[in-house]
Amino acid sequence: MVTKSIDVTREIYGISPVPIDPDDMPDRIPIEMIQVPTIDQIAMFLRNHLGPLANLLMLSNIPIRYDTENHRIFVAPDYFISFDVDISAIRDETSYNMWEIEKTPEWALEVASPSTYQRDIFEKPYIYAMIGISEYWLFDPTGGNLYGQPLTGFKLVNGSYEPIEIIPNEHGHDSGCSEILDARLCSLERSRRSELERVQPSLALEEDYYAAQLLLQDARTGLYVLNDRGIRLEYERAETERQQVEVERRQAEEQRDTAVARAEEAESEVARLRAQIRRLKSE
Repeated sequence: MVTKSIDVTREIYGISPVPIDPDDMPDRIPIEMIQVPTIDQIAMFLRNHLGPLANLLMLSNIPIRYDTENHRIFVAPDYFISFDVDISAIRDETSYNMWEIEKTPEWALEVASPSTYQRDIFEKPYIYAMIGISEYWLFDPTGGNLYGQPLTGFKLVNGSYEPIEIIPNEHGHDSGCSEILDARLCSLERSRRSELERVQPSLALEEDYYAAQLLLQDARTGLYVLNDRGIRLEYERAETERQQVEVERRQAEEQRDTAVARAEEAESEVARLRAQIRRLKSE
């Protein structure tokens, strides 16, 4: 049964997961250490990229209940986004009930872990396509040891998913375009982190233990979205530059005032000497 599912998934979605037994992994890493750093980072990037949009819902590991006849059936993406949501309709709820909210989230992300990666690949594409999630992304912090590749994306076309092309961006990092976010999702190899920080020094990426980090690149500006620490550093840099410009402006004003004073003194001296010359001529 599992073999058939793997073959069908590979044929339809092009995913070739690494065949491992999670229970037999040596020195197994707790799931929180694998998923949480990536989820926290992408949540920060998305918040800073999308800004304070009205009726924007961004949630992590909250059940999406989609079966009106059986409310126990649900799926819980590691992270998902829903636009134009009546927040008051779910303020007191502990799940995203589609029959109450009357819309499907537009974007979902799964982060690989040994205990969940098979379901992310074999089950969730079908469920997410069925309920109408427009884009489904998978990111593997191990660099592809679980999903088979670091970054995978799908867009919903006529009720089923089609792969989003993953190609190197202008800095050589695997990336795919998200129309929903108006941004590119990028997989940054850990070994190339310092290289990218030289390109955009204010990135200030958080240190982690894994082979790949998930970044967000603004499709309009080409700049990578900053985390909160990067924004503070950018603010401090801009404030330092502003203060320097202010110092230079004051110095320029002082130099201008000094020049004006010297010019006035020179004119006064010229006027005095002219008066003396007139007196000499009259004598």
